[in-house]
Amino acid sequence: MVNIRQHMNGTTDTCTFRNETLTDDDIEYITLNLPSTCRYLRFSSIKLSETAVSYIAENLLLRGNNFNLKSLSLYGTNLTDEGITNLCRALIDGNNHQLQSMDIELNNITDVGAREIAKMLEVNQGLKRLDISYMNIGREGIMHILTALEEKNRTLKTLDITGSISTDENINEIIQRIHERVNVINMWPNHGQ
Repeated sequence: MVNIRQHMNGTTDTCTFRNETLTDDDIEYITLNLPSTCRYLRFSSIKLSETAVSYIAENLLLRGNNFNLKSLSLYGTNLTDEGITNLCRALIDGNNHQLQSMDIELNNITDVGAREIAKMLEVNQGLKRLDISYMNIGREGIMHILTALEEKNRTLKTLDITGSISTDENINEIIQRIHERVNVINMWPNHGQ
């Protein structure tokens, strides 16, 4: 089994797994045995299966096995539309209301996953920062997310969409309308044009 304490790098609040092979059983073990002091959980450049992502969604977000978890990073973990759907539904239906930051940068999420993110943003009142940069999200998906932020969500403060979409006039108009509440980061607004 995985030694979770070894991945806490001498801290009591951050647990990082980077560039290693973790099985579904390892992920289940981590999500069921994460120390209650862990506030920041990071998986970076690790291929997570749909089963592994469902353990994260169910055990940490839906059941709230770690009520102190404030930040979840799934950077470059092969997260798909199915995985983000599980995570978003867990955030809608779950017991973890403490999660404030979610980094799902550099994954395989499309407009389908973006619609699920938008649904989650319509009801989630805890998330303050969301990084969806370097994805395969198209214009339609970004519009769903921005519309949810404009019409329903009042808690998200930062949205990073760098490298995910080229902006157009309609997208820029929504960004302008929400700019006082939400800092939308888009380092390359004409990417892909």
